[in-house]
Amino acid sequence: MNRRRSGLALAVIGAVAAALAVFPGRVFSEEPPTAGRPWLVVCLASLDQLQNNLDAALFAADRPELADLLAAQLRQWRNLAGIDRKRPLGLVRFWPTTPEGMGEEILFLPATDREELLKTMTFGVVGYARRTADHYVIARPEIPYHVLFRRDVAWLGDRTATLITCSQQAPEWLGMLVAQHDAGVMWDVRQIPAAHRRLAADAWRLAVQPALQQRDGEAAEHHAWRRRCLEPLVEAGPLAIEQTRRILLRVKFDAERSQALLDWHLVAEPQSAWSRRLESWRPARSPWQHLLTVDEARSVGFVTGLPAVGNSSATAAFDGQLAWQVFGELLTERTAILAWSDGPVAQPQTSLADMRHPRVYQQVPVPDVPIALRRWIGGNTQAWRWQEGRITWWAFGPPDLARKRLDAALELVQQPADPARPPAHFTARVPLRLCLDAIPWLDRLWLDEQLAGREDRITITLSPVPEGVHMRWELPTGILRVLGGILAHELSLHADWFLSPQTENSPGP
Repeated sequence: MNRRRSGLALAVIGAVAAALAVFPGRVFSEEPPTAGRPWLVVCLASLDQLQNNLDAALFAADRPELADLLAAQLRQWRNLAGIDRKRPLGLVRFWPTTPEGMGEEILFLPATDREELLKTMTFGVVGYARRTADHYVIARPEIPYHVLFRRDVAWLGDRTATLITCSQQAPEWLGMLVAQHDAGVMWDVRQIPAAHRRLAADAWRLAVQPALQQRDGEAAEHHAWRRRCLEPLVEAGPLAIEQTRRILLRVKFDAERSQALLDWHLVAEPQSAWSRRLESWRPARSPWQHLLTVDEARSVGFVTGLPAVGNSSATAAFDGQLAWQVFGELLTERTAILAWSDGPVAQPQTSLADMRHPRVYQQVPVPDVPIALRRWIGGNTQAWRWQEGRITWWAFGPPDLARKRLDAALELVQQPADPARPPAHFTARVPLRLCLDAIPWLDRLWLDEQLAGREDRITITLSPVPEGVHMRWELPTGILRVLGGILAHELSLHADWFLSPQTENSPGP
């Protein structure tokens, strides 16, 4: 596909420009001890790949002509002369070494021509000098800006010792982040001081503590049940903050299919309480996986394993799980089916003929719950319970409709489970529009226009990995159209700025 090269490369160049010409120099000695490892690394696979993705988003939004705006501006930035558009680039950030200090920031850019790259970075107006064969210094106000070349990659920062360290660690970052993805972010949580993590954990406890308190007028039994459900989540928060080792976030776009994959990978400290908590969460292995398929508009399917409690031999064999289906668009018409088991789930013994006979449901009162929860159980406060061996089924909604939903769910679980499906802690298929509606600043009428009645669904899978978990979001075509629409809107707002001649002192959009 022959597309013009432009893009968010301007943001990279703009960041360098700000470092050179806008922000005042920080007061460092010439060569203090180098930092250890960065706590944040952001990488792009290449500028070409970034531009392909931006073009694909604009095409998905039916605004391909807006690529010309970026192309016109790019030509005024010397067409990124000296920068290799086919290799990775990115930003590295270190944690401050003193409470009042600022962490170092390092940029790295692949080079095809050193002199041309330096001219591009300095706009041709800021002076620079060569110190050694691979070391240049840009004459930034107050403090010089160092550029160190290693393997045709330019490392830019305040301290040459830190630049050397980064160039040595780079193969590790690039392998994790962009070897098979278009972009990636790594948070090395170990580099954040323990005192800061403890403060964040304390803030979490203070923030969630009110949720455990008994509400005015709440029955004691309901409060005790709600507290038992929430306490594991409340306790897991501080463990996640203090005992997480590393977090990776990576994205890959498929321009031909107009889809994207978002991978999130969390690694806990080995042998920590957080690691053991994650390992106690057993994968869901059952015919309930078929309950994920809900064809009705604005309907959702979930299947998840349940964490074991304790370390006894009894809980070691624990294999409980839960499935949940939510149907309908309007809150007043919404219904839900919930299945819960405290042990392994085998194929149901109930025959289809038996299922057609009327069942005796036990009606269960549903307490008044917040509107956020009612979105997932429906506007009707009636519920019906049915026991099948060690499996308990719950149906929320009007009696006739609830029975219809439950019969349909039981017909699904009669199908054999797919043995090729990899084990997963949690799997869900959620309508894209339902997720976008949760973003308050997105205009609902604008979303209707962008999605044009589409019923795209996001598939979310959370899988076990050694000492951690891996989450994958399979994002449908509609998400690329929405992202393209947002990009097109921003480009349209600043079209005059992009097309006007730019100088060193020109204001940004």
